[in-house]
Amino acid sequence: MATVVIAPGTEREGDAFPAYRFLVEIEGITSDPARFQEVTGLGCQTEVVEFREGGGDQVLLLPGVTTCGPIVLTRGVTTNMELFEWYTHTMAGVVNRKTGSVVFLDRSGTEVLRFNFFEAWPAAYEIGKLGGLPGEAAIENLVIATEFIQLA
Repeated sequence: MATVVIAPGTEREGDAFPAYRFLVEIEGITSDPARFQEVTGLGCQTEVVEFREGGGDQVLLLPGVTTCGPIVLTRGVTTNMELFEWYTHTMAGVVNRKTGSVVFLDRSGTEVLRFNFFEAWPAAYEIGKLGGLPGEAAIENLVIATEFIQLA
């Protein structure tokens, strides 16, 4: 299979955005938004409810409850512990909700798409496996519960 290389600035409508060009912005978090290596869980799912009207044989499929996320942010561990400090509020029983965005960039670094998430709070924090090979970075993961995701 041939690999197609698209030069910066030559994107056409309908071209897929590169997965490695994104920023994460979180209200009140000053960490460099370009430092996140990976974002997963940016999406929502609606439960499918089966309903049999009037006891008949036909089953109707209706939308049920919609849930979003959880969004998982992954980056290298640094001396900036803002994400962990945000999570410590959750551990103390205080939910500190924030708004944030995942911003897609084109190959030239220009914003082309933005998904905002709302009422988000950290549900889990984890330092990844230690003891890797020389040159490997320590990784932290923050799991964010969110109530709503919207295309901006």
